Amino acid sequence: MNNCMGKNEKKSALVIINPYAGRMRSRTGVFDIINHLSQNEYDITVHATTKKDDAIDFVASLDREYSVVLCCGGDGTLNEVITGMMAHEKRFPIAYIPTGTANDLAASLGLPRNIIKATSIAIDGTPCDHDIGQFNGTSYFSYIASFGAFTKVSYATNQQAKNAVGYLAYLLEGIKNINEIKPHSVSIKSSEFEYDGEILFGGVMNTLQAGGVLKMNRKDVDFSDGKFEVLIVKMPKSMTELSEILRDLAKGKYDQSGISLTHTEHIVFESEEPLSWTLDGEFGGNHKRVEIKNLHRAVKIMRP
Repeated sequence: MNNCMGKNEKKSALVIINPYAGRMRSRTGVFDIINHLSQNEYDITVHATTKKDDAIDFVASLDREYSVVLCCGGDGTLNEVITGMMAHEKRFPIAYIPTGTANDLAASLGLPRNIIKATSIAIDGTPCDHDIGQFNGTSYFSYIASFGAFTKVSYATNQQAKNAVGYLAYLLEGIKNINEIKPHSVSIKSSEFEYDGEILFGGVMNTLQAGGVLKMNRKDVDFSDGKFEVLIVKMPKSMTELSEILRDLAKGKYDQSGISLTHTEHIVFESEEPLSWTLDGEFGGNHKRVEIKNLHRAVKIMRP
Protein backbone atom coordinates (compact mmCIF):
# COMPACT_ATOMS: atom_id res chain seq x y z
CA MET A 1 0.00 0.00 0.00
CA ASN A 2 1.20 3.52 -0.75
CA ASN A 3 1.88 5.61 2.34
CA CYS A 4 0.53 9.13 1.87
CA MET A 5 0.78 11.95 4.37
CA GLY A 6 -1.24 15.08 4.85
CA LYS A 7 -0.51 18.42 3.18
CA ASN A 8 2.14 20.77 4.53
CA GLU A 9 0.64 24.12 5.60
CA LYS A 10 3.78 26.12 4.83
CA LYS A 11 3.40 27.64 1.38
CA SER A 12 6.61 27.96 -0.58
CA ALA A 13 7.25 26.46 -3.99
CA LEU A 14 10.38 25.87 -6.06
CA VAL A 15 9.64 25.52 -9.77
CA ILE A 16 12.30 23.70 -11.84
CA ILE A 17 11.66 24.13 -15.57
CA ASN A 18 13.33 22.46 -18.53
CA PRO A 19 12.45 24.89 -21.36
CA TYR A 20 13.48 22.38 -24.04
CA ALA A 21 11.44 19.35 -22.92
CA GLY A 22 8.86 17.91 -25.31
CA ARG A 23 7.52 20.56 -27.67
CA MET A 24 8.77 23.26 -25.29
CA ARG A 25 5.33 23.60 -23.70
CA SER A 26 6.94 24.56 -20.40
CA ARG A 27 8.17 27.88 -21.88
CA THR A 28 4.64 29.24 -22.11
CA GLY A 29 3.27 27.05 -19.34
CA VAL A 30 5.52 28.64 -16.72
CA PHE A 31 3.25 31.69 -16.64
CA ASP A 32 0.23 29.50 -15.92
CA ILE A 33 2.15 27.70 -13.16
CA ILE A 34 3.28 30.93 -11.50
CA ASN A 35 -0.18 32.49 -11.77
CA HIS A 36 -1.87 29.43 -10.28
CA LEU A 37 0.60 29.24 -7.40
CA SER A 38 0.34 32.99 -6.77
CA GLN A 39 -3.45 32.81 -6.56
CA ASN A 40 -2.96 30.20 -3.84
CA GLU A 41 -0.55 32.49 -1.93
CA TYR A 42 2.68 30.59 -2.51
CA ASP A 43 6.11 32.17 -2.18
CA ILE A 44 7.64 31.15 -5.53
CA THR A 45 11.21 30.53 -6.70
CA VAL A 46 11.82 29.64 -10.37
CA HIS A 47 14.88 28.00 -11.90
CA ALA A 48 15.18 27.23 -15.63
CA THR A 49 17.72 24.55 -16.54
CA THR A 50 20.37 25.46 -19.08
CA LYS A 51 22.33 22.25 -19.50
CA LYS A 52 22.43 18.56 -18.61
CA ASP A 53 22.58 17.87 -14.86
CA ASP A 54 21.73 21.50 -14.09
CA ALA A 55 18.70 20.46 -12.00
CA ILE A 56 20.82 17.95 -10.07
CA ASP A 57 23.33 20.59 -9.02
CA PHE A 58 20.71 23.23 -8.24
CA VAL A 59 18.47 21.00 -6.11
CA ALA A 60 21.44 19.42 -4.32
CA SER A 61 22.70 22.88 -3.31
CA LEU A 62 19.39 24.12 -1.84
CA ASP A 63 19.89 25.83 1.51
CA ARG A 64 16.25 26.46 2.42
CA GLU A 65 13.09 24.39 2.76
CA TYR A 66 10.13 24.31 0.37
CA SER A 67 6.59 23.03 0.77
CA VAL A 68 6.84 21.50 -2.69
CA VAL A 69 9.27 21.31 -5.60
CA LEU A 70 7.53 21.42 -8.97
CA CYS A 71 9.38 19.69 -11.83
CA CYS A 72 8.21 20.94 -15.24
CA GLY A 73 9.79 18.84 -17.98
CA GLY A 74 10.13 15.23 -19.07
CA ASP A 75 11.12 12.03 -17.28
CA GLY A 76 14.79 12.96 -17.62
CA THR A 77 14.23 16.28 -15.86
CA LEU A 78 12.34 14.50 -13.08
CA ASN A 79 15.28 12.11 -12.73
CA GLU A 80 17.62 15.07 -12.23
CA VAL A 81 15.36 16.66 -9.61
CA ILE A 82 15.10 13.38 -7.70
CA THR A 83 18.86 12.80 -7.95
CA GLY A 84 19.50 16.25 -6.52
CA MET A 85 16.91 15.67 -3.80
CA MET A 86 18.71 12.49 -2.70
CA ALA A 87 21.55 14.68 -1.45
CA HIS A 88 19.28 16.06 1.29
CA GLU A 89 18.49 14.38 4.58
CA LYS A 90 15.10 16.08 4.56
CA ARG A 91 13.45 15.68 1.16
CA PHE A 92 10.67 17.98 0.03
CA PRO A 93 7.60 16.62 -1.82
CA ILE A 94 7.98 16.65 -5.60
CA ALA A 95 5.18 17.62 -7.99
CA TYR A 96 5.61 16.49 -11.59
CA ILE A 97 4.31 18.75 -14.38
CA PRO A 98 4.85 16.46 -17.41
CA THR A 99 5.82 18.37 -20.57
CA GLY A 100 8.22 15.83 -22.10
CA THR A 101 7.81 13.41 -24.99
CA ALA A 102 7.06 10.12 -23.25
CA ASN A 103 6.08 11.07 -19.67
CA ASP A 104 5.89 7.39 -18.70
CA LEU A 105 5.94 7.91 -14.95
CA ALA A 106 3.32 10.66 -15.12
CA ALA A 107 0.98 8.35 -17.02
CA SER A 108 1.62 5.58 -14.48
CA LEU A 109 0.80 7.89 -11.57
CA GLY A 110 -2.31 9.30 -13.23
CA LEU A 111 -0.88 12.81 -13.59
CA PRO A 112 -2.50 15.00 -16.28
CA ARG A 113 -0.55 16.54 -19.17
CA ASN A 114 -2.59 19.72 -18.78
CA ILE A 115 -0.26 22.14 -17.01
CA ILE A 116 -2.91 23.90 -14.92
CA LYS A 117 -4.46 20.60 -13.80
CA ALA A 118 -1.03 19.23 -12.93
CA THR A 119 -0.22 22.37 -10.94
CA SER A 120 -3.48 21.93 -9.04
CA ILE A 121 -2.20 18.53 -7.88
CA ALA A 122 0.95 20.25 -6.61
CA ILE A 123 -1.33 22.47 -4.52
CA ASP A 124 -4.17 20.16 -3.49
CA GLY A 125 -2.77 16.67 -4.07
CA THR A 126 -1.25 14.29 -1.52
CA PRO A 127 2.49 13.58 -1.17
CA CYS A 128 2.86 9.81 -1.48
CA ASP A 129 5.87 7.61 -0.84
CA HIS A 130 7.76 6.43 -3.91
CA ASP A 131 10.60 3.90 -4.16
CA ILE A 132 13.76 5.03 -5.97
CA GLY A 133 16.40 2.86 -7.63
CA GLN A 134 20.06 3.22 -6.70
CA PHE A 135 22.30 2.31 -9.64
CA ASN A 136 25.88 1.21 -8.84
CA GLY A 137 25.79 3.26 -5.66
CA THR A 138 26.03 6.66 -7.35
CA SER A 139 23.13 7.16 -9.79
CA TYR A 140 19.36 6.98 -9.36
CA PHE A 141 16.24 6.24 -11.39
CA SER A 142 12.58 6.86 -10.67
CA TYR A 143 10.93 4.26 -12.87
CA ILE A 144 13.26 2.20 -15.10
CA ALA A 145 16.85 1.06 -15.61
CA SER A 146 17.26 -1.05 -18.74
CA PHE A 147 19.61 -2.47 -21.35
CA GLY A 148 19.31 -4.32 -24.63
CA ALA A 149 17.04 -3.95 -27.65
CA PHE A 150 15.62 -0.48 -28.31
CA THR A 151 16.89 1.05 -25.05
CA LYS A 152 19.36 3.14 -27.04
CA VAL A 153 16.49 4.78 -28.92
CA SER A 154 15.38 7.17 -26.17
CA TYR A 155 18.76 8.87 -25.77
CA ALA A 156 19.99 8.45 -29.38
CA THR A 157 17.04 10.40 -30.82
CA ASN A 158 17.87 14.10 -30.86
CA GLN A 159 15.65 16.56 -28.99
CA GLN A 160 14.56 18.44 -32.14
CA ALA A 161 13.23 15.21 -33.64
CA LYS A 162 11.40 14.35 -30.41
CA ASN A 163 9.85 17.81 -30.29
CA ALA A 164 8.73 17.67 -33.92
CA VAL A 165 7.17 14.22 -34.13
CA GLY A 166 7.09 12.77 -30.60
CA TYR A 167 6.65 9.01 -30.51
CA LEU A 168 7.25 8.75 -34.26
CA ALA A 169 10.85 9.83 -33.63
CA TYR A 170 11.32 6.86 -31.30
CA LEU A 171 9.75 4.51 -33.81
CA LEU A 172 11.90 5.71 -36.70
CA GLU A 173 15.06 5.45 -34.62
CA GLY A 174 14.07 1.92 -33.57
CA ILE A 175 13.60 0.86 -37.19
CA LYS A 176 17.05 2.24 -38.06
CA ASN A 177 18.56 0.11 -35.30
CA ILE A 178 16.62 -3.12 -35.85
CA ASN A 179 19.64 -4.72 -37.52
CA GLU A 180 21.63 -4.02 -34.37
CA ILE A 181 19.46 -6.37 -32.30
CA LYS A 182 21.75 -8.95 -30.77
CA PRO A 183 21.82 -11.17 -27.70
CA HIS A 184 23.68 -10.17 -24.56
CA SER A 185 25.24 -12.92 -22.46
CA VAL A 186 24.38 -11.91 -18.90
CA SER A 187 24.53 -13.42 -15.42
CA ILE A 188 21.74 -12.19 -13.13
CA LYS A 189 21.56 -12.77 -9.38
CA SER A 190 19.03 -11.74 -6.76
CA SER A 191 17.60 -13.33 -3.64
CA GLU A 192 14.51 -14.33 -5.65
CA PHE A 193 16.09 -15.85 -8.76
CA GLU A 194 19.23 -16.44 -10.81
CA TYR A 195 19.72 -16.57 -14.56
CA ASP A 196 22.70 -17.10 -16.83
CA GLY A 197 22.19 -16.89 -20.58
CA GLU A 198 21.42 -14.79 -23.64
CA ILE A 199 19.07 -11.87 -23.19
CA LEU A 200 17.46 -9.52 -25.68
CA PHE A 201 16.22 -6.99 -23.12
CA GLY A 202 16.47 -6.47 -19.37
CA GLY A 203 14.57 -3.92 -17.32
CA VAL A 204 14.31 -3.10 -13.62
CA MET A 205 11.10 -1.11 -13.28
CA ASN A 206 8.70 0.72 -11.01
CA THR A 207 6.15 1.84 -13.59
CA LEU A 208 3.02 0.84 -15.47
CA GLN A 209 4.52 1.70 -18.84
CA ALA A 210 7.85 2.42 -20.52
CA GLY A 211 8.57 4.03 -23.85
CA GLY A 212 4.84 4.51 -24.30
CA VAL A 213 4.70 0.91 -25.53
CA LEU A 214 5.72 -1.52 -22.78
CA LYS A 215 2.72 -2.11 -20.52
CA MET A 216 2.68 -3.55 -17.01
CA ASN A 217 -0.35 -4.95 -15.24
CA ARG A 218 -1.54 -2.73 -12.39
CA LYS A 219 -1.77 -5.72 -10.04
CA ASP A 220 1.97 -6.33 -10.48
CA VAL A 221 3.12 -2.79 -9.62
CA ASP A 222 3.20 -0.99 -6.28
CA PHE A 223 5.25 2.21 -6.31
CA SER A 224 6.22 1.96 -2.64
CA ASP A 225 6.37 -1.76 -1.77
CA GLY A 226 10.17 -1.90 -1.55
CA LYS A 227 10.51 -4.07 -4.64
CA PHE A 228 11.07 -3.56 -8.35
CA GLU A 229 9.58 -5.51 -11.23
CA VAL A 230 12.37 -7.20 -13.21
CA LEU A 231 11.48 -7.98 -16.81
CA ILE A 232 13.78 -10.28 -18.79
CA VAL A 233 13.26 -11.03 -22.48
CA LYS A 234 15.30 -13.97 -23.70
CA MET A 235 16.78 -14.02 -27.20
CA PRO A 236 14.14 -15.27 -29.71
CA LYS A 237 15.01 -17.98 -32.20
CA SER A 238 13.35 -16.26 -35.16
CA MET A 239 11.80 -12.98 -36.30
CA THR A 240 8.40 -14.64 -35.93
CA GLU A 241 9.12 -15.39 -32.29
CA LEU A 242 10.39 -11.82 -31.83
CA SER A 243 7.13 -10.46 -33.26
CA GLU A 244 5.15 -12.61 -30.84
CA ILE A 245 7.22 -11.40 -27.89
CA LEU A 246 6.76 -7.74 -28.86
CA ARG A 247 3.02 -8.30 -29.21
CA ASP A 248 2.84 -9.92 -25.76
CA LEU A 249 4.86 -7.10 -24.19
CA ALA A 250 2.52 -4.48 -25.66
CA LYS A 251 -0.45 -6.36 -24.20
CA GLY A 252 1.13 -6.85 -20.78
CA LYS A 253 1.28 -10.65 -21.15
CA TYR A 254 4.30 -11.85 -19.19
CA ASP A 255 3.45 -15.50 -18.69
CA GLN A 256 4.70 -16.45 -22.16
CA SER A 257 7.84 -18.42 -23.00
CA GLY A 258 10.78 -16.12 -23.59
CA ILE A 259 9.52 -13.54 -21.08
CA SER A 260 10.27 -13.58 -17.35
CA LEU A 261 8.80 -11.25 -14.73
CA THR A 262 9.85 -11.28 -11.10
CA HIS A 263 10.10 -8.90 -8.13
CA THR A 264 13.15 -8.00 -6.06
CA GLU A 265 14.72 -5.31 -3.87
CA HIS A 266 18.33 -6.02 -4.85
CA ILE A 267 19.78 -7.39 -8.08
CA VAL A 268 23.19 -7.72 -9.78
CA PHE A 269 23.90 -7.99 -13.53
CA GLU A 270 27.30 -9.13 -14.83
CA SER A 271 28.53 -9.53 -18.40
CA GLU A 272 31.86 -10.06 -20.18
CA GLU A 273 31.16 -7.17 -22.57
CA PRO A 274 29.99 -3.74 -21.30
CA LEU A 275 26.24 -3.22 -21.56
CA SER A 276 24.76 0.17 -22.46
CA TRP A 277 22.20 1.13 -19.80
CA THR A 278 19.49 3.76 -19.78
CA LEU A 279 18.13 5.38 -16.61
CA ASP A 280 14.67 6.91 -17.03
CA GLY A 281 15.27 7.17 -20.78
CA GLU A 282 18.69 8.84 -20.52
CA PHE A 283 22.12 7.27 -21.12
CA GLY A 284 23.32 5.57 -17.94
CA GLY A 285 26.79 4.49 -19.12
CA ASN A 286 28.44 1.26 -20.27
CA HIS A 287 28.96 -1.29 -17.50
CA LYS A 288 30.16 -4.88 -17.08
CA ARG A 289 28.68 -5.05 -13.60
CA VAL A 290 25.57 -3.30 -12.34
CA GLU A 291 24.12 -3.47 -8.84
CA ILE A 292 20.65 -2.07 -8.28
CA LYS A 293 19.04 -1.49 -4.89
CA ASN A 294 15.52 -0.40 -4.04
CA LEU A 295 15.57 2.66 -1.77
CA HIS A 296 12.24 2.09 -0.05
CA ARG A 297 10.01 5.18 0.10
CA ALA A 298 12.98 7.45 -0.61
CA VAL A 299 10.95 10.41 -1.93
CA LYS A 300 7.40 11.72 -1.92
CA ILE A 301 5.61 12.55 -5.17
CA MET A 302 2.39 14.57 -5.27
CA ARG A 303 -0.52 12.53 -6.58
CA PRO A 304 -4.23 13.20 -7.19
